[in-house]
Amino acid sequence: MEHLRALRWLNFAIAAYTVLIGGIFLVGYVLPGLLAFREGVLWGLVFVLVGVLVFLLLAGLGVLHLLTGFWVSAGRGRIAQTSLAILQLASFPVGTAYALYALWVVWVNDASAKKFERPGYVV
Repeated sequence: MEHLRALRWLNFAIAAYTVLIGGIFLVGYVLPGLLAFREGVLWGLVFVLVGVLVFLLLAGLGVLHLLTGFWVSAGRGRIAQTSLAILQLASFPVGTAYALYALWVVWVNDASAKKFERPGYVV
């Protein structure tokens, strides 16, 4: 059960990190875009739109990690965790290590696999 608890906290950490990166994109694109638009450059609005869309995408991914952390600790969300882990595989090296650990916990570890066969309360 300690692996499920660790995976829950890893999901929470990745959720926070993802939203933080989304906020950096938001500020990094919206502020220059607004300043450019103020100077009369119409393309500044494109930067604003890109910044907002990237933030919404990353914030949504962060919310999915947050929800998946709660689900996994209760023995649910095996498919959601697998999907998020596969998405993180390309984020070498930290995302790859997280993804391999998450896949191991969800599918290979015997204690965790038993928890997923009979889901229950939060660990």
